[in-house]
Amino acid sequence: TWGGGQDPNNREPLWTNMDRKFYLYDFVKKIVTARLKYQWWNQPIEERYASDNFYAFSRGVVFFAFTNTDKTTKQEIRQHPYSEGTLLCNLFWSTDCVKVENGAFIVVLLQGEVKVFVPQEKAILVNS
Repeated sequence: TWGGGQDPNNREPLWTNMDRKFYLYDFVKKIVTARLKYQWWNQPIEERYASDNFYAFSRGVVFFAFTNTDKTTKQEIRQHPYSEGTLLCNLFWSTDCVKVENGAFIVVLLQGEVKVFVPQEKAILVNS
């Protein structure tokens, strides 16, 4: 674990305390692998929803959802690039999928979590 605190202790290097079993290690591994696979930096940012406590955008086939609250946040998304019937799966939890139905899908964020969805047929598997 990290000691943290005021400068410079809040800038401890990750590699001296790296625990490959720690959830944050797995999170970073998955997001870096996905970033390389989907190369979203080459895609324009398309804002899909914005409110006081929920923000979503897409870059290419990748959909990102965020909240600034620690409460459960649920939002219907109607502005998106996906076809009817598309199954979108969360990069961090492969069993967390939502389906585009009647032109929309529902995103539920639990206790401040972030979700990154991709169409199931384009999903990648990242070993834990």
